[in-house]
Amino acid sequence: MKILCLTTNRIYTNNTQQLFPLTILSIAEVTFYGPGYVSDSILDKGVEEFIKECNEDFDFILTDGMIFFWNESKGTKAFNISYNYFSFDNLERDIRNMRDFYISYKGGKILYPNIDFYNVTKEEVLLLEKSNTYLLTWGIELLEYKENLKDLKNEVFSDLVNDNWIKFIKQNTEKIISLPHIISETEFSFHPVNNRNYEITVPGVNYYSRKIINKIINSKNFKVNNRNASYYQKLNIFLLRKFTTRSNLKVFNQIFNNTIEDSKIAYTCGSGLDYLIRKFFEIPAKGTVLFCNPFKGFKEIGFVDGENCVVVNPNNIEEKTQSLLSNIKEMDRLSRNGQRMVFKNHSFIARVNQVEISLKSILKGEFKGSFWDNGNYKLR
Repeated sequence: MKILCLTTNRIYTNNTQQLFPLTILSIAEVTFYGPGYVSDSILDKGVEEFIKECNEDFDFILTDGMIFFWNESKGTKAFNISYNYFSFDNLERDIRNMRDFYISYKGGKILYPNIDFYNVTKEEVLLLEKSNTYLLTWGIELLEYKENLKDLKNEVFSDLVNDNWIKFIKQNTEKIISLPHIISETEFSFHPVNNRNYEITVPGVNYYSRKIINKIINSKNFKVNNRNASYYQKLNIFLLRKFTTRSNLKVFNQIFNNTIEDSKIAYTCGSGLDYLIRKFFEIPAKGTVLFCNPFKGFKEIGFVDGENCVVVNPNNIEEKTQSLLSNIKEMDRLSRNGQRMVFKNHSFIARVNQVEISLKSILKGEFKGSFWDNGNYKLR
């Protein structure tokens, strides 16, 4: 299998950004084209000339949302908080060239969107329809319609949310390779949960539910790890925008990882969007017990309340925290079960296998979409 990947070479805080190209490299002979991957002199000639000089027959052309959804109004702003292995001198020209080629290409195509789905425009949906591409993205089982998001009204971004993306996915299930985040084997930690310094933490952005839970646990007599609390994260992001270096990105991620790894319990939620955010995998991978508000597709992706995680709310968070902290055996059981589930279903090794069987099915002309069912990845 031969794949041409049209993208930009950069490092971002979300590790899936770095793991996705490695996933593709593990199953195919991959040629990379784009800023940071080839020389400026090659970029000057454009992607069509590059393909002619390669003299290869590619099974798929692959690109990501940074290329596909780019337009002149967006400019290069999205690249300001990543470390980029390229200059911005001709960046817009090169992205435009890759985007236009990809959209017009008539052969096999795969898109990895890596965008916020909740406010995709109708124009972007029309572009997707025109492109006729397969998508490596969340399946319909992991998305919810706006009218069913009962807590969305509490989020500051609620007015920006629309159903354009979910409607497109619903109408094109045969084109969807339903794969969420990727967790690297290096992100797993195996030291005993009971030996950790902190009892509970609420890492990440201050979504409404997290804000409420954070307020409750900090008002009680728990040993709370606040190193990755929202105000610290805002400071770190500000510093990243000003001084985006590889070292700063590593420090930012290390603070986040250590916050989870040093805690016995970590709470997260998918905001008012009920999204499967990466923290739902990152927390169990660290051997930390996942306390959570369920997301859309919670059961489908492999989570079971009381088996590999604990569903909580503001009314029972104190009681459930105290109960678990007093039961070392139960805490260890939940920790290991959550870690085992994530490793089996959502690790890098698992994703390589899932992507491979999907692409081979497409090449055989048999692919009709894929989905998750009780923790199992299945083809339709």
